[in-house]
Amino acid sequence: MPTIMDQEFDDLFGDSAALNLAPSPPARGLRQRVDELHITGCNQKISWSKSGCIAYITGDGRSARLANLRCNSTNSLWEQFDVTDELFISHLYKIYKGRELAHLSWNPTGAELVVADVYGRLSIFGSLVALNRLIAHRAWMNDPEDNLHALVGMMWLNTDRTIIPLNRPVTKNGTRWSYAIPSLKARGPYNSHAGKPAFIAVTRSGVLRLVYQTDNNQWLDMKKEFYSLSSSLALITHATLSQDKDDSILLLIHTSSRQLRLYRVLISWFGQDQAGSTGPGMSSPTLSIRHMKVANECYPLNTESSSPTNFLMTPSTNAQLSHLELLPRGPETRNVDGALPTIVAVFSYVPQSQQFSNEELREDAFSVISRWELKTEKSTLHASFDTLASKRVKSSGAQDLEQELFLRRLEDVRSDRIVLNLQPLNLALRIAIAYSDGSVDIRDRVTFQPIPDDGPDVVSGLVTNGFGYSEPQSCLHVTLSPNCCGKAYLGVEHQPKVALLQSLRGNAVEMQDQLFVEKATVAFVQNSALACLSNSNSDDILMAMQQFMLRSEHEQTQDGVDLYSLIRRQYVCNLYQALKVDVDQVFESQPERLLRHPTIQKCLSLQAVMNSNSEKEKKTLSSKLAWTLLNIRSISLNFAYTFTRSEQTDSYHSLVCGSEWMLTLMEYIVDQLFELNRLHAGDPDTEFESTQDKTQSLNSPALALILSSSARTFLRYDCRCLRGLFNIATSHLSPADPLASHSHDLLAVMQNSRVTAQQFEKILAEVESGVKKAYQAAATPNPSNPSEIMTDAKRQEMERTMLIDGTIPDLLMPVVRHLLTTTTDDLKEEVDEAQLYFKDVSMLGLHDDRRTKRWHREHVLDAIRKVVLDKDTVKTRSCTRCGATMEDLTQSKGINPWLWQLQRACFCGGLWIVE
Repeated sequence: MPTIMDQEFDDLFGDSAALNLAPSPPARGLRQRVDELHITGCNQKISWSKSGCIAYITGDGRSARLANLRCNSTNSLWEQFDVTDELFISHLYKIYKGRELAHLSWNPTGAELVVADVYGRLSIFGSLVALNRLIAHRAWMNDPEDNLHALVGMMWLNTDRTIIPLNRPVTKNGTRWSYAIPSLKARGPYNSHAGKPAFIAVTRSGVLRLVYQTDNNQWLDMKKEFYSLSSSLALITHATLSQDKDDSILLLIHTSSRQLRLYRVLISWFGQDQAGSTGPGMSSPTLSIRHMKVANECYPLNTESSSPTNFLMTPSTNAQLSHLELLPRGPETRNVDGALPTIVAVFSYVPQSQQFSNEELREDAFSVISRWELKTEKSTLHASFDTLASKRVKSSGAQDLEQELFLRRLEDVRSDRIVLNLQPLNLALRIAIAYSDGSVDIRDRVTFQPIPDDGPDVVSGLVTNGFGYSEPQSCLHVTLSPNCCGKAYLGVEHQPKVALLQSLRGNAVEMQDQLFVEKATVAFVQNSALACLSNSNSDDILMAMQQFMLRSEHEQTQDGVDLYSLIRRQYVCNLYQALKVDVDQVFESQPERLLRHPTIQKCLSLQAVMNSNSEKEKKTLSSKLAWTLLNIRSISLNFAYTFTRSEQTDSYHSLVCGSEWMLTLMEYIVDQLFELNRLHAGDPDTEFESTQDKTQSLNSPALALILSSSARTFLRYDCRCLRGLFNIATSHLSPADPLASHSHDLLAVMQNSRVTAQQFEKILAEVESGVKKAYQAAATPNPSNPSEIMTDAKRQEMERTMLIDGTIPDLLMPVVRHLLTTTTDDLKEEVDEAQLYFKDVSMLGLHDDRRTKRWHREHVLDAIRKVVLDKDTVKTRSCTRCGATMEDLTQSKGINPWLWQLQRACFCGGLWIVE
């Protein structure tokens, strides 16, 4: 029989009565942040640029700092670094005198940063040669300190050169993945000064500001009032803009009285006519603003009711507007019209802290996302008009009625989390929603449902293939990376942190699932291809992929293949395929086209980084191939700029060290050919099939560099340039000639080389002749085996394979045999083999011995000019991707114009950081 004590214990531990626990309070500082979002729609405290730089406002709101991702050269691991330049901080202080900053935003290219304080005073900074060197281009220090001038919304205009790739799902056909990445030109309007940035800002008092840069790099600001204040309830709290068809802009504002107003803005640039041509007839552009629609009572709907007229207006759920976004019209396809412009409004509510002690007022924080479609329909007459005799006689009168704009309300979406950021993706076909708990949702713009996972033969992104943020941290400010592979956020401590997309599956599970690994690799390739085509920095992709690949170390496939190496090779091979990079230069050798190729540098850069290990380990052959070819391409560009300039006096002295580096590379390649010749000494012809294994054991890119048609094209171009430099130098030896001193330096470099450009060019000519004959013979139809005929696609695949990992096709083995026997034997009669063997080529960094590593520890080599720098006295920059170094040159030093152009980025395509 139970006792009273037993009943008490049953009441204490029983499950019959539910515990009524108070909800956990919101994160510290969240309510203050939501209050800021309620006050103004222009309140972004952290922004991630397309160039890879993260700018954020400090915790006290008085200054801003910079951070970026950077590959640590000591261990090849990607990390986050603070790279703030003191010059940037001093410029901010001179402009704002310590007043509170409210908003910052990068332009679409990531080259300009706009900063605004709480009074709407704007300053613009630009980065020319380094990510962290921001120079103040324009500062409005004389604007009044008036709250009515505060910004409530802004938008950068696209440039007329902007091409946006469209993310389409990758599909699998058999064993091959098919990539289709169409590109669309970004919508206007554009700054009439070609390639120059411009943006539009909206103030709290209803003034539209057009800020633009002219051809002489001057920034101008014009203003036009479009909205009159009648009371404090008419103040504008939020504004959003989006480009629409016919190069117009849709402007949407929200007032304190919860009213939405829609306008259409047209910009006429300097007397621009209807045909789009411009002229100097006007001193400044003009703004034409037309009011289109008003919507009152902008509230979230009651999610418990199906009636769209029942509004959520109870005191306990007093949600206010925190975000306002106007999604532009979606891209049109052949059979489907683009999605209509859509208004997205977020209403957030965080309860007062004291409400948690009151049982009746206790509530959870939440957000409601409301949406409206902008739909244009022809106006119709009431049915009673049909009874009129005149109407029956002339029924076509309704056809003359004008079209009317309607706001069609869509279903609201409620969340128990606080929305901190809305970010349109993929031409606004998708929208990313970042929450205060650190989570991120990717939703379809039409259904506003989370994007479903992909099937086994489809890849549309990382998020739809098992990736996400495994341990999200609560935050107050958040922004996504340009490639959506990571996010940067500010927590309670207001210190920037970066989180990357990670696999949400366990290590043991994911790495045994070969389909998952294959699809994840394809998703990374897809993101990298989109980044290359949109000229976006891809360091966040590399960092996310590195974290994924580290899980596969020491893992093997079912066939015993090293999984880490397999992922790297599949990534690089698929990247060349996705970008459709043509590396076949066998029958059409065009060095100028290769130099201007928009994506080959990016592919080689990703190949070099993806296949590089830490400094303690040797670089892979694939990484050496890509790294060497990038350097060759850089020197080829130097030669091209020099020979195309009309005034060459100030250019030749800068090519002395570049010529020395190129001749040293030729010496290295010839020495490696001699080494392979010694390894094959006495071998029968059949043993030359093992050349591939010997090349892999040497870890030398020499043979692949002269067999690959793309690399051979660059090498032949540089040989011709060296011969041209020699001829110029010999004709300018007179003491009175301004080129005399530089000519003597060039001749000294060429005379000290053990291999001349003419000798190396002869090797390339023999190899090219043999390669062409081999491909032509293979292209001849074979009646006994017609399937073995060499096609253009097969030749392209062979050339690509040689460029990626140095694999020599069996078709070219006769060429290799002739090269390592007849050609090298003839060359030994002209070149001193012993001197070549003992020549120090450590500067190239292609050997894996201690001597080479020691040389690079003791010397600093300028990556662009190939000059050894004094690291104790010279200020330098370093590449965020490959770790290369160059001297921090400025225009005040009078450097050559061509060098000023080339030094804006590293030879690998990475951007510089001033040390």
